[in-house]
Amino acid sequence: MSQQTAPLTELIKTIVESLNYELWGVSFRSRVREQTLSVFIDKPQGVTLDDCARVSRALSQGLDEADPIHGAYLLEVSSPGLDRPLFTPAQFEKYIGEEVRIEVRTPINGQRRFKGRLLSATPKEVCVEDKRQQIYLLMEDVLKANLVPNLG
Repeated sequence: MSQQTAPLTELIKTIVESLNYELWGVSFRSRVREQTLSVFIDKPQGVTLDDCARVSRALSQGLDEADPIHGAYLLEVSSPGLDRPLFTPAQFEKYIGEEVRIEVRTPINGQRRFKGRLLSATPKEVCVEDKRQQIYLLMEDVLKANLVPNLG
């Protein structure tokens, strides 16, 4: 998470946790004509559409009052889903042994996307085993990471 998004994430976390949900993660994408703020929430029993609507209303009000985002943006609130994104070292640790898909900023041997079994995770790096080898990826270099759903 960049230093610029840290205050935004803290504000979102405060609002989400005040409603008794876990903030799973925040993603902010800014393109030429469009900005999207995606907020992922979770709870032990799973997240329903009503949960997402409740959190969306509270976030809309809180974000309108604080006005931390310049310009118009689309707010999306959802559960992490089966292919849940992984944002923190603790989330990576929780899914050691599972299959993941990871995209990194800096290519390794010309490759930026990796898919394989998550072998280890520390605050500094993750290790993924694909069909050929074990690959160590710096946590700070991870752009996007998701679980690969095991539907079998």
